[in-house]
Amino acid sequence: MMNQAFQVRAALACLLLLPLTYAAGAPATIAYTLTTVSRPASLSDYTRMLRGVHALCVETQKLLGRPSVPFLTMPPDFVIDRTTYASDGKAFYFRQKSYLVEMEEYTEASQCRTMITSTSTLARTFATYQEQVGIDRDGVASPVQRVPVNPASYRSRDASEFTAPRTMRGIALKCLAPGSTRRIPGVLADECIVDAGKGQDLRLESGRLISAYLVDELLSSHSGVRIVEPEQLELGKANPAWFTGPLR
Repeated sequence: MMNQAFQVRAALACLLLLPLTYAAGAPATIAYTLTTVSRPASLSDYTRMLRGVHALCVETQKLLGRPSVPFLTMPPDFVIDRTTYASDGKAFYFRQKSYLVEMEEYTEASQCRTMITSTSTLARTFATYQEQVGIDRDGVASPVQRVPVNPASYRSRDASEFTAPRTMRGIALKCLAPGSTRRIPGVLADECIVDAGKGQDLRLESGRLISAYLVDELLSSHSGVRIVEPEQLELGKANPAWFTGPLR
């Protein structure tokens, strides 16, 4: 249930937060490595729906005379996902580890147990193709998928709307101005990109700017506000092993 909700959030975000200004062609880029983390603004809001399901499970167990266990204690530093973006100036690398709060499937032997599981997604994009690998909650990797890409279809978003300077964890950012039309109540409260200097920006292979800081309110009524924050940045550097050999 929770995983489906985040898939919906991601899909809607892509539709609702589309940039307004584009330039055709694959983006020129610099070498970089940026790691961000996504956190719930409130653990209580984030787990509200699953806690309701758990409470119903506990009541059912009581009626049936069966044992149950309390809802897990959420770690205060819980993250929804940790994402690494990197480029060597030509190819692009992406790694995301996502953490899900789930309840075991209900059976006669179940005790309404809740747990945190994780999955991972890895991808790297070269001039004409992309490689993708998924790792499930049991640590099993899927076969590498290789799909063609069409650089002619790429569109680079204009970064001129990011004008407000800010520093977070020692990382220089450029943020949306307070009156920016990109700020949409109930959808997007704030967004920043890395200030790489010399008019350069960190982008994905598609030309999309990488959000280093984001306050996402799209599913706030369902799972609360989601905040993306920068964790680590290296400009001019990327691990060469990410672009050669097995995808890892």
